Amino acid sequence: MINYIIKGFFLLAISPCLFCSCIRDGIDECPDYGCRIKVVLEALAEIPFAEDTDIKIIDLYIFDTDGYLIGKVNNVRFNEWVNINYKESGKLQIVAIANATNEDVILSEIPNNCTMAETALLLRPSLEFNSNLLYNAPGEIFYGSVTVNNNPLVAEERELPIHPIVSKINIKLKGHRHYTMQLLDLSELPADEDFTFVIQTRHLSVDFQGNPCNSPVSYHGKNILSYQGICEIPTFNMLSTDEGEEVAIYVYHKETLVDVVSETTLATRNSDKAPLTVYNGKLLEVYINYQSGITVSLQNTNWKEGGLMWKDF
Repeated sequence: MINYIIKGFFLLAISPCLFCSCIRDGIDECPDYGCRIKVVLEALAEIPFAEDTDIKIIDLYIFDTDGYLIGKVNNVRFNEWVNINYKESGKLQIVAIANATNEDVILSEIPNNCTMAETALLLRPSLEFNSNLLYNAPGEIFYGSVTVNNNPLVAEERELPIHPIVSKINIKLKGHRHYTMQLLDLSELPADEDFTFVIQTRHLSVDFQGNPCNSPVSYHGKNILSYQGICEIPTFNMLSTDEGEEVAIYVYHKETLVDVVSETTLATRNSDKAPLTVYNGKLLEVYINYQSGITVSLQNTNWKEGGLMWKDF
């Protein structure tokens, strides 16, 4: 017991000397006892993001060990250190959300003491079509979280890696006008503007634990382009998962359903079926040719570019 007391007095005696030595050697070398976070891009070998990846608005949400929201830091700069000042709160879970602007999604109401599971990103409704609510596509949304010890006596610096929680899809159709004319026995060739394209996938929200809901969502494929007999639904984003989300493409002539494309037949002897699937940070390109059977091209590639794999059904 006497030895412990002596050691305690010894540490108390030398601590001012250590502090004064720190000051004397330069204040920049003295640790600011607290926690600092730097938001960085998650390094994924299969998704080599370009150096100019557009990370705009980043907000940090601070949760305690029980998962309750205790604070928020707005407009954090990408790849720069930021101080987290919750010294009496114990361990923290910090969630970063990037590019979740009001034009793209809706942040659910965030009351005091809400939990991570009660807080979510929701897609913004676009319009009602054929008794179904269609939604706007989200922007380039990134998500990440990290747990910090938040010990006020120990300086702590942690990187917070963020990754995309959206995928991309691009759809091109050829011969759909003649196909629809014959299918519906129309008297004249329909125009591209007579068509509506609805793309359905699995969920319309992601909570602050990174978990998607399981409520089906229908996106409005808009801003249609027409050229050389091809109708294109330009590339847009979808809420997705790393494991993949199955996609169904609904082709309407006015309000009449013409076709549903949800899977392809692999170009093998067995003609196995493969669902159309999108993945976080990857692109799915679908080519549907009604003139020579239906040919679908799947391009599950890197965010920017990659190989092409043809599939038939």
